[in-house]
Amino acid sequence: LTDGEEAVRQFIRKALMTPRFKCLIYDSQYGSEIQDSLMDPDTSMEYVEAEIAFLVEDALIHDGRILGVEDVEVVFGDGYPMQDSAYITATVDTIFGGIHVEEEV
Repeated sequence: LTDGEEAVRQFIRKALMTPRFKCLIYDSQYGSEIQDSLMDPDTSMEYVEAEIAFLVEDALIHDGRILGVEDVEVVFGDGYPMQDSAYITATVDTIFGGIHVEEEV
């Protein structure tokens, strides 16, 4: 069992990695649309760079333990568009304090 800050870290990772609207077990507020944006051949890198902070915050803010998301940065993998991944860093403000996040999605 996990609780406290470690449980929030686990939630952050899982919410960022789970595609929204694709897993019937979760409601429409759970997960992220980051992978869909990255894999869409009609989406420009400029659009993703402009929207990445919103997409990260939108994936996390529905949890009451999350107060906000700051300093979101993204580094794209090779072959954009239709790339395999993006490396995201951010600071997530939680009821337990700031948590530095580094995730590959």
